[in-house]
Amino acid sequence: MLISAWGLAFLFVVIASAAVLGTGAFLQSKLGSYFGKTSKADLRVFCAALGLGVFCSASLLVGLFPYGYTLVAQGLLVVLGLYFFRKHQVSFRGMLAGKDHRIWLLFPVLYFLTRFFSSGLPQQHNDALYYHLAAPKLWTEFMQIKLVAEHPSFAQATLWEVLYGYPMLVFGPNGTFTHVVTQLYGQWMHMLWGHIGTIALGMVILRNLVPELERRRRFTLMISWLLVTLPCVEWTGGLAKNDYIVAFFAMASLLPFFLKTQKNLIPVFVGLLVGFAFAEKLSAVTCVAALCILFLNRDL
Repeated sequence: MLISAWGLAFLFVVIASAAVLGTGAFLQSKLGSYFGKTSKADLRVFCAALGLGVFCSASLLVGLFPYGYTLVAQGLLVVLGLYFFRKHQVSFRGMLAGKDHRIWLLFPVLYFLTRFFSSGLPQQHNDALYYHLAAPKLWTEFMQIKLVAEHPSFAQATLWEVLYGYPMLVFGPNGTFTHVVTQLYGQWMHMLWGHIGTIALGMVILRNLVPELERRRRFTLMISWLLVTLPCVEWTGGLAKNDYIVAFFAMASLLPFFLKTQKNLIPVFVGLLVGFAFAEKLSAVTCVAALCILFLNRDL
């Protein structure tokens, strides 16, 4: 059963991620002219982060309506994202191209190989089973995203958790096999978009802070991996949670300060991305203090 669950969970990860990346590619095609001389690689990463927030928000808004959290309603959003993915030919080739040695990729690659398999086993953690995965199950049963008095803790499931219910929309909310597929899919999604996503964002920030790193992208990846793989949050990377997603949106909110965009648009993008982080966890409000300092230093 585990092999079949792996295959289906991985398939859901690919489909959901492609839909999100397609949304990001669509946004890049519309917003690219506002970023002037920003490199395509940096803009692609930024728009992927923006695409995740926009896609989850759209899924949430649709799900709030009766019959909005069903395979048909949510499936239409996924199909639209996949259409944009194919139309804009999303690719991340060349992001690690540089003159530095490939040896710098050794430890990050070994780490995520082992992390992939450890995340491929259902992990017993209170938060994941108490509301991150339980809330989408309830939404699937109601065919609508809503709160009920019997489960007040489900209010902690917000933007990101909308994606966790996708396997249950296909196979139904009940059954051991469905629950295993859903949990493995959720764990891999959190590892991919949360942990690996923050590494990609960290690379963009580091390259803009230290331009010399542009020629040493593999080394930059190694440094970014070390910076975001802190013990206080790293242990959550292989669980179906949202901790790394909060960090993902918080870090993405820093990018407008470094990308070559119009000055009057910086508060718009920053506010949007901080809003995504804040919608996930109220603790994200702490990043507002750091952003205020950046605003003052930039004379905005």
